[in-house]
Amino acid sequence: MKTANEKLDDLRNKAEQEETFRIQTLEALKHFEALNKKVDELETKSKEEEAFRSTMLNRTNQAFKEEEDFRHELRAVFSKVQANLDALNTKVHALEIKAEGHHQVEERTHL
Repeated sequence: MKTANEKLDDLRNKAEQEETFRIQTLEALKHFEALNKKVDELETKSKEEEAFRSTMLNRTNQAFKEEEDFRHELRAVFSKVQANLDALNTKVHALEIKAEGHHQVEERTHL
């Protein structure tokens, strides 16, 4: 049979074990909370990076669309310039033919 001192020692040992377990549990809880905080930070960073990527993709697509629109406008302007040059060349050619005709008439009348 255990004496009162032995029972008291057993109770102290159990209390020490429970205190050690409580401390270990608190430490594990602190580590768990720190890990949760890191997970939250990583999730926030991931969301920020996704938002940034999405924004950059949208901006890139918008820039591409604006560039395509500009190219279409530029082609339209070049087409108008080419049409104007063609019309001008036609007029010049017609004037050259007319001038040559007048020149031939003048040569015949001076002979």
